[in-house]
Amino acid sequence: MLPILLKKNYTIDKSYINCKDLDVTLNEFQETLLMPYFKILLSTQNQQQFNEECSNATFSAGIYDETGEGKQFSQIKFSPGSYFSCEFNASESSSYLNDLKAVLNRRAVLQMTALKVPSFSISYSIQKVPTGRDVFSVLPMNQFFEGGEGLSENMHTFSFATISGRHRMTLTLARFSNSDNIFWGHSNNPKFILTDQTTTLYDGSSDTTFGSLQYDFLLKSFDIADYQRHPDSLIIGLQKIGALIAIFKIGSVLSWIHKKQFESKLKNDFPDNEREDRSEILNTQGSDHSLIQRQRQADITEMFSFEKFKNLEDQIKGLHEEIYQMKLLKNIN
Repeated sequence: MLPILLKKNYTIDKSYINCKDLDVTLNEFQETLLMPYFKILLSTQNQQQFNEECSNATFSAGIYDETGEGKQFSQIKFSPGSYFSCEFNASESSSYLNDLKAVLNRRAVLQMTALKVPSFSISYSIQKVPTGRDVFSVLPMNQFFEGGEGLSENMHTFSFATISGRHRMTLTLARFSNSDNIFWGHSNNPKFILTDQTTTLYDGSSDTTFGSLQYDFLLKSFDIADYQRHPDSLIIGLQKIGALIAIFKIGSVLSWIHKKQFESKLKNDFPDNEREDRSEILNTQGSDHSLIQRQRQADITEMFSFEKFKNLEDQIKGLHEEIYQMKLLKNIN
């Protein structure tokens, strides 16, 4: 499965590439679309009729080439399931897995001569089922979601269909690359995913007694989205550091302004001290004038310093001890 690709400390770039330039094989979809699950829902509760219908139903896959010629896999019978249903699970069928293994290196995307859009090179067929029966299918296609936090996916596509004719499912192909290299190296193993878009019935002809259902897969376009996720580059990292330094400088300026405002407020709150120093300043010339001003400012600033409060606390504690000693001596006398 595609992990949730978050954007935190990462960048996700999106571009478009033509899949004709890529050698996309069926092996890319071995654990997704190539592992279908089908369940035929039989309306009868007659055990004999149920067994007969279930034993007749078959599944097979077809592999196509560029000319549109197909080759069928071995036909596989459905197995009885729960609640009067027949089931086929590709992941549990050794016959299907053996046939699939032989074609995994084939190209997944074809440009067939009879079609103007690219086609997926495999199809599925369900046959010898009474007409009108419903089929529940699970086609594991990656439905991905592109949001503000990044990319995530849902691995399954569920659908219902009726045994009747051929269904054309149009898909979208995308590629994902994920790298942890800060100098932006592409992933060595890009991942291709298919997403379900639309399903249409384009050939509804079927026998009046026994019907068939076939899935053909097309691609919406040869141009596919290419997502590349990589850590923020060194330049972006430096930019973030520069932004932090700027924020720190702004904070330092604000701190200096607040300090000056505090000192100004102290001066206004203690006008008596200012009047006492005024006569000294008037009688002082040159450098002595500025020295007295700096000394007065230092006295006001240190009045509310942490050291001042600590000294006051120690003095108060000492006074409490002296008072306590005096009370003891008084009681003794």
